[in-house]
Amino acid sequence: VKASRVGPQAAAQMGPLLYMSRQNLWVGSHYLFDDMWHDLMVNVQDTAKTGRPLEFDCIDLFSGCKVAWGFRVRVRNDDTGKMEGLTEQMMRWLVAQVLAECGWDAERGTVLVTERGTAALSKPLQRLIHELTGGRVTVAENGMQGKPAFVGAYHGPGKGNPRFKAAIESLRHLIHNE
Repeated sequence: VKASRVGPQAAAQMGPLLYMSRQNLWVGSHYLFDDMWHDLMVNVQDTAKTGRPLEFDCIDLFSGCKVAWGFRVRVRNDDTGKMEGLTEQMMRWLVAQVLAECGWDAERGTVLVTERGTAALSKPLQRLIHELTGGRVTVAENGMQGKPAFVGAYHGPGKGNPRFKAAIESLRHLIHNE
């Protein structure tokens, strides 16, 4: 009923979270990746530009520990005139850092929880990671929502489901609220 009256985004809130507890998890069982725009402006001294800091980061779901992160300031490229933000290559480097420094569980496996937006891994890279780890590292992607509530209705804006990565999204709320 809620899906037809309010929309699928609101109805999704009625469903269960993906991970209800940390029971039956272990260190490195799930790494959650996300990107965030910080709510401030900073000066980049070597270029005399001002921009918002953008961050990629990763937390270990079991411990809640932020295990890896990287920043970039969003500034305008003088040559192209376009704003430069986080890139797919930066996400690949973050994933490589997590797998190399934190490791993955060769016995029970590890899940990399990503999104389909900025903090995403391409399908070929997902297959390569799966192959190189003997199938022990897999990727779970957040689905995009925004479908119409009923036939004939307009599509809403595509948004990820924050409940999919609730542990890292709740960290975002703490930072933004502060």
